Amino acid sequence: MSRMSAKRKSNAAAAPRRRKKAPADWRMPIFYWHGSVTGNTWEGTWVASADGLPSAVDFQESANTFKLECSDALPSICHDSSEVGGAGAILTGSYKLDNGDGLADYSDIEHQIWAYNGPPEHRPSAGEWTTIGACGDTEFGRFVSLGQLSNGRLTLARRYITNDDPRVKMSAMDIVGRVASIGPDRWACDAPWLALPWKVSADWPEPLSVDPALMAICAANCGKTGTDCWVGVKPCGGL
Repeated sequence: MSRMSAKRKSNAAAAPRRRKKAPADWRMPIFYWHGSVTGNTWEGTWVASADGLPSAVDFQESANTFKLECSDALPSICHDSSEVGGAGAILTGSYKLDNGDGLADYSDIEHQIWAYNGPPEHRPSAGEWTTIGACGDTEFGRFVSLGQLSNGRLTLARRYITNDDPRVKMSAMDIVGRVASIGPDRWACDAPWLALPWKVSADWPEPLSVDPALMAICAANCGKTGTDCWVGVKPCGGL
């Protein structure tokens, strides 16, 4: 019958415990809302993604539907890029969200939007569009949004931000103004959501720091219509 060998004491210091990995911040993904605009109604689906704009199939297969009503018809709130005043609009309605207990209806506490006619004067284009900026509050926190209305379809990317993020003080007009023709982040005019980093650097509101690879993609897609060419392109890092 074999004997169990006695455990030997070790004089070596105990190995340090591995630090637990911090849980991912739920604000890291962007919440992309995409759908058709008919009159004052915007209706479609939304998809959360940390890997850039979702595909048309992703939106089609999403169970996260929404239907929002604009206080004014979107064409009536579009402004020229030289304007620094004027009226925006309010979006109201509901959206589906599974927060752990199955899909349920939620509504924003506040949702303001502002629109600029596009494309900006500094670049040629094969088509016309409207650049949209938005901001608002929900029970989950503050958000800022950037997007584009083209051919009756609006893609608006929502970025949730913390209370200490300097963007919490920005209006919808301020937000969209950054990607307008004279804005500091006008490189993102074709795909405004690319200028929505998770966090911004300490030198904000200076222009965002943009990776050369992203800038090359923007240059290659300049003037292309639709959003297919932007699928999977991640936004700038910001920090």
